[in-house]
Amino acid sequence: MRAIVRPVGRGDLRSAWIAAFETLGDRSVQRSHLVLDHLTRSARTMRGFPPNLRLNARTLVYGPSFRRTLDRALARNPDIVLFLDDTHREELRLERLALNRRPWEEALAPRPLVAGAPAAYFSPVPLEAACKALGRSGIRAQISSRPSPGLGNAAFFATLHRTYRRLDEAPLVVLVGIPIRSQALSLQEATRAIVALLRCLAGARAAQRARQNLRPQLPGSTPVAGRKA
Repeated sequence: MRAIVRPVGRGDLRSAWIAAFETLGDRSVQRSHLVLDHLTRSARTMRGFPPNLRLNARTLVYGPSFRRTLDRALARNPDIVLFLDDTHREELRLERLALNRRPWEEALAPRPLVAGAPAAYFSPVPLEAACKALGRSGIRAQISSRPSPGLGNAAFFATLHRTYRRLDEAPLVVLVGIPIRSQALSLQEATRAIVALLRCLAGARAAQRARQNLRPQLPGSTPVAGRKA
């Protein structure tokens, strides 16, 4: 795990945990890996990086330790969780829906990732506001409601399932699809987009905390069709 630490006051510490993915035994370098590496190397000097943000980044391997690693990261109570995955689309993608299915299973009745959990969750993050923030930084993004059955979706669902009952304490979680073609989005542009997204989410988190001081607790992220676990 790599970390970028910025000076913070004791009362305003904020943290973000960012992960890309690889399959056990597969050492190929994906576009999302390059963005993650570029972010950890360049964030200190990038314009607009959220002040007082502690950033932890790692590549998450799908295997026996996948859920344990994810659970340990969430136990540290990050304010923001970003998952970076590759996409064949031409634009940056923000996923709206997380499916309860094991990675890459295309069968008519795929096995669930979490037995007894809802079939899917909607993201509780204001994705429209995030897209506008990316647009102001010069990066086009789209909101996708058709998730791919890969590692990003598995991590996205597992995180929302763990946190949906406690929105007041839960991190803001976003799954981002990075275009694999450099002609569609350069490495520098993709990194700038992630910085803009972090800035947007940091502001949303601050607003969320302000609202918590003014009204009762809200329910967490909503299972599709309202079904509870």
